[in-house]
Amino acid sequence: MKEWKGKKTVRENLLRKMPNLVDEYFSAGDTALAPGTSWEEIHRFRLLTKRFRYTLEIFRSAYGPGLDTRIESLRNLQTLLGDINDSIVSFGMLEGVPGMETVRAHLREKADNKTVHLRTRWAEEFAPPAQRQRWRRYLTQYACRPGRVRMSRTVHEAAPVQGDISPQNA
Repeated sequence: MKEWKGKKTVRENLLRKMPNLVDEYFSAGDTALAPGTSWEEIHRFRLLTKRFRYTLEIFRSAYGPGLDTRIESLRNLQTLLGDINDSIVSFGMLEGVPGMETVRAHLREKADNKTVHLRTRWAEEFAPPAQRQRWRRYLTQYACRPGRVRMSRTVHEAAPVQGDISPQNA
């Protein structure tokens, strides 16, 4: 996350940066997963999805167990994106190899089917404006929520206030 303000608390920084990060991510997804986009554009979104998920994982202790659900949604999206990538890369590697036309056709069909599934999933789970608002609201309302996690000036100093904050104990 760029422009992290060292003099501000983790909570203040999360409240300032997370809504923008959500907006940037969702806008990038809307663009990348629109019909007619190239695989290169979708691949850039694949990398952005990884960065977004990893950023959320870094701040897991600053949020409640609801963040795990969001991370899992991103992980599922990443899996689809990765499956498509594997098919497309394999398809390209087999270009010009004698006797691989059927395999290439299968890989192309698999990538196309998974892309349709990916776009459907995005349209249902991420694209609706209400979903974006839910993500923004969660990442602001639950950032370093009092009584759940004590966050000091740096992430490395974050510590649970009342023992383990795993979903069973939250």
